[in-house]
Amino acid sequence: MRWVIGVVVLGVICWLGWAPLRALLFGGRISYANSPKGQWVGEIEITGGYNANMPGYTWPHKKAAIAFTLSVEDRFVDRYGGSGELFLQGEANAHPIRIGSFDVSPVVQDMQNGKPVYNGQRVKMVLHILNPSNSADDPYEIKGQYTPDGIIFDPDDSGDLKLQGKIQRGNNQTYNQIRQHLMTAAPNP
Repeated sequence: MRWVIGVVVLGVICWLGWAPLRALLFGGRISYANSPKGQWVGEIEITGGYNANMPGYTWPHKKAAIAFTLSVEDRFVDRYGGSGELFLQGEANAHPIRIGSFDVSPVVQDMQNGKPVYNGQRVKMVLHILNPSNSADDPYEIKGQYTPDGIIFDPDDSGDLKLQGKIQRGNNQTYNQIRQHLMTAAPNP
């Protein structure tokens, strides 16, 4: 019986220590300078792909302010996640969001002498817009182009929610300025 308890305790210790040990041994594939970790803000246009029947929302909207903070979820596979909010023009309050499975991957443009030639990086993320009870609604997959300074969303990408625009590294002050601008500007048709 004691050996069973010992095995269970050893298993729990290994399970708890695996993530820090894995990060120490393997590290991440993206350098810290290029890491998406941090706060992102911007004004975006929503051009389609949303669930018009979500309770508590007055769709359709075209313009929105978005802000979220990413942190490392799994350094071994360069996966990030975080939380933030989405302010839809024409609504009084912002909606909480959760970002999951934020992945950055290089784009192979061509092969040259048997080696890949990279042309930028792509980003894929899952956006959860939380409903009024703070539980996640249907997740939306969003794709775009990634640089360390910005993310460009293209509505022609095959993601679920069609976003257009660019977000950049920022802070709460920048987000509040964008939000204030959307509150005072006339909603677009």
